Amino acid sequence: KLNDELGAGNGTANALNGTGDTYLANVFTRTSTQEEYLTAVGLDCPYSAATYEVYVNAASSDKATLTKVELLEGDSISVTPGYHTFKFKNPVKLTGSSFVIVVKIKDEEGMEVFALEDKTLSMADPEAGQSYVAKGTSIENLTWYDIGDSTSAQTYLGNLCIKGLVKNEVSDTP
Repeated sequence: KLNDELGAGNGTANALNGTGDTYLANVFTRTSTQEEYLTAVGLDCPYSAATYEVYVNAASSDKATLTKVELLEGDSISVTPGYHTFKFKNPVKLTGSSFVIVVKIKDEEGMEVFALEDKTLSMADPEAGQSYVAKGTSIENLTWYDIGDSTSAQTYLGNLCIKGLVKNEVSDTP
């Protein structure tokens, strides 16, 4: 068994309003003034019947302005349960003081399970404005729920287990 000191657990989007696929978003704040390139996304995938797609806004935390990222494996990927790194076919240059990574979970069986650092079971310290969940049939016009907002008891869960892997230089090989 993998020891996750921050206490990753599973959450579900079944309680969210709407139908369709589940979308997860983490907002990151850049602290470097150097050029940076997002080259991959790390994700804890707790369920094997789903496929995953990755979207990025490299210029801001705006979740309405996203670009789909082509992965080395293609437009989407299916994986076994566990931690995975989704490498990008081409690096994405980060241009703003913040950026957002969105992962779409398409699950034909309706499980809609995602990994999170649970506020009650872990050492994670979730804050508002970091992790969001949405459900819908299209990435446009989603209603995002801030799961780190402690003033929202209905959706306050913790932080999503989405990691952005960044490099300062880009090589020819991903």
